[in-house]
Amino acid sequence: MANQTKTSVSPITEADIDGLQKVLSDLKQGAREAKDKGNLTTFRVYQRLVKVVSPEVVKAHARKERQDLARMNKDSEAMKDTQVHDTSSPYADASSNTP
Repeated sequence: MANQTKTSVSPITEADIDGLQKVLSDLKQGAREAKDKGNLTTFRVYQRLVKVVSPEVVKAHARKERQDLARMNKDSEAMKDTQVHDTSSPYADASSNTP
């Protein structure tokens, strides 16, 4: 069996998403210009490129949201682990209140 190593993926940043959005916007603008000039061949090339890039932008947005949620979950766990439990509260340990 081949030696398989897990590669880490760098986090997506807002700048990355902005860059992808700019590429998509530029392609759409090029398609509009080709359409206005009546250049069907160029328009179809832009159309194909938009079909490729658009889902990548959506994937990048979704990945960023997943990363943000994972970071929040990790922060929540860290907060839970470091939180000092107040034993004077009647809600501190519900299991100790059982008769």
